[in-house]
Amino acid sequence: RFVKEFSKKALLLSNLLQKDVDFVFNDRCKQAFDCLKEALTTTPIIQAPDWIVPFELMTLDATQANYTTTKKELLAIVFSLDKFRSYLLGSRVIVYTDHAALKFLLKKAESKPRLIRWMLWLQEFDLDIRDRSGA
Repeated sequence: RFVKEFSKKALLLSNLLQKDVDFVFNDRCKQAFDCLKEALTTTPIIQAPDWIVPFELMTLDATQANYTTTKKELLAIVFSLDKFRSYLLGSRVIVYTDHAALKFLLKKAESKPRLIRWMLWLQEFDLDIRDRSGA
């Protein structure tokens, strides 16, 4: 949050902590560790962000990275609505997307259990998905 490109700098070290991965701390890991240590111990490490537009970030895990594009787009909507839920409930939410299939996915009768759970969860919101090329 306070270190520029923290997730990129920490990715190699984060991968060591995954389940069923051997912990091998090699020279590349040492360089990543030193880079992070430098970033965390030098100024400026904390800067007040310019909060013009609120934002939220997420990193896909190994399973999510294998989702189809449509599922990834829907996951982004579910994640965003979950993070900003308290602000969005009771309001009309318009999502602009360049992925036209999302509009029809929510009306699809037969879906896999994960998609059904997401669709049921999205019904809490007054959601309008609009197609906009290049969104």
